[in-house]
Amino acid sequence: LLQAKNSRFNVRQMTNAAWALAKVPVAEDQIFEQMAKRLEVVLELNSQDVFELSSQHVSNIAWAFATASKYREPLFARLSDQAQLLTDDFDPQDISIIAWAFAKHIVFDTTLFHALESRSLILINEFCVQGLANTVWAFASII
Repeated sequence: LLQAKNSRFNVRQMTNAAWALAKVPVAEDQIFEQMAKRLEVVLELNSQDVFELSSQHVSNIAWAFATASKYREPLFARLSDQAQLLTDDFDPQDISIIAWAFAKHIVFDTTLFHALESRSLILINEFCVQGLANTVWAFASII
């Protein structure tokens, strides 16, 4: 069903589907591969669907693919681009999730991590203990 509908999903639906699939331990690689390819197109900076994109969408997509251990360089490059555009909208949870997802795949994007660092310093008093620990772990793991 997901394979048939994937090309018609909007950003929110694709984010929700990716999140749900990451929770299924036996999700097929092919489904993630197709979803990643579709997301790569949607996340292009000139795509109309990008206007629907929120910081939570970006962090949820990154979380889903990291949780499922599905890494595609083009997808994470586009997630990084979008995250950098949305950094001012990030809350502590978004920062923690994005940093963790990139660190899990050992992807150090200097520009992204500098943006996350700057936003983290602004929101430092809003982080919960677990979120701060995850963010510190991600930075320590990748640098």
